[in-house]
Amino acid sequence: MYLLILLLPLLGFIFTIGFGRYIGLGSFIISTSSIGLTLLLTIFAFYEVVYNYSVVYVDLGYWLNLTHIQIGWSFIFDSITVSMLFIITLISFLVHFYSIYYMYSDKHFPRFMAYLSLFTFFMILLVTSNNLLLMFFGCLPAQTLINVLQITIC
Repeated sequence: MYLLILLLPLLGFIFTIGFGRYIGLGSFIISTSSIGLTLLLTIFAFYEVVYNYSVVYVDLGYWLNLTHIQIGWSFIFDSITVSMLFIITLISFLVHFYSIYYMYSDKHFPRFMAYLSLFTFFMILLVTSNNLLLMFFGCLPAQTLINVLQITIC
């Protein structure tokens, strides 16, 4: 369940950017439903972590495993992380839902929805990361994505 919280926005981005040209305006269904499912899973995780007092560590392996340095690919879900996840996914779901009506007549609507899902993935990666290197990979692409989109819109 915890890996789905991370992967659903990324899968929403991949499917929307890959099949958005063929689906057209129906691409909002993929991106908005992936964020909506992420919100529901975050609510379940909030209940499990905050009310049952269980901290969850997800360890997927190591990026770098030397004798004295071990940099892991791991995520942590504690009470502050899950509280921030709830805020991020709720705001992102509301932005996705509002953008359906707001961007409906735009010709690049699928690409816009895909970028919103990608931004949500990077924010979730930033919040749930367990080390500074993974936090860096969550923060830097999100800021770069915002700057590139601001330049291309203006």
